[in-house]
Amino acid sequence: MFTDLIKSWVQPFGIDVVKFPPLSPLARQLKAFLHMNEINLVIDIGACDGGYCRFLRGPVGYEGQIASFEPTKETFDRLHSAMHSDAKWNGFNLGVSDVVGEGILNTYGERCDFNSLLTMREKDAVNYEVDVSKKGIEKVGLRSIDSLWNEITKDLEKPRVYLKTDTQGHDRSVIRGSEPRLGSILGIQSEIPAIEIYEGMTPMPDMLKYLAGLGYIPIGFHPINQPEVYDGATPEFDVVFKRSH
Repeated sequence: MFTDLIKSWVQPFGIDVVKFPPLSPLARQLKAFLHMNEINLVIDIGACDGGYCRFLRGPVGYEGQIASFEPTKETFDRLHSAMHSDAKWNGFNLGVSDVVGEGILNTYGERCDFNSLLTMREKDAVNYEVDVSKKGIEKVGLRSIDSLWNEITKDLEKPRVYLKTDTQGHDRSVIRGSEPRLGSILGIQSEIPAIEIYEGMTPMPDMLKYLAGLGYIPIGFHPINQPEVYDGATPEFDVVFKRSH
């Protein structure tokens, strides 16, 4: 309220008062989207060590429920430790796909943000300074969102869901496994490649066409990184989709 008062004093002089540091474009869009659509559950697929959860609770200002999924045991333990005091956060030591079973995850030491069921291309590993000598494999449990739905929405009378998936190339399978529940999923955030850095990634045009077929339109493209070796190109984008019907 004090900030609003200050704004009313200075705006007639062409001056505005804004939060510092300013919100990122993605934070601003999510803050508005989650509020306008009355989202009460964010499903966080590929949670790594909890960075996205901290982003939601911090800059985005989201106060609803979060269900986070991280398949590797060591990384999940760090995630759980980071969010253990948050009563509205639940964590699952699982991978998410369109099947129920087991998978082999490629891991890269401390670089949990590059762990994937797909294999990273050697050239791109060098470009991202990922030490392939630390590459390992881990057998992980896999579930679909559909098979988990009753468990993750049990405290909600009417789930209004935002699905964030960041699985280094496995996003299409994650979304495919949620298709029976799309009536409750009002928004999707998917990491989509402009440059395919893993073998078998779904190209951006195919991913956009797939989601359009499910009734989702893109409303925001947010660059994730721009390593200099790609000559100004952006290899990946966080793309925000809104359900159109």
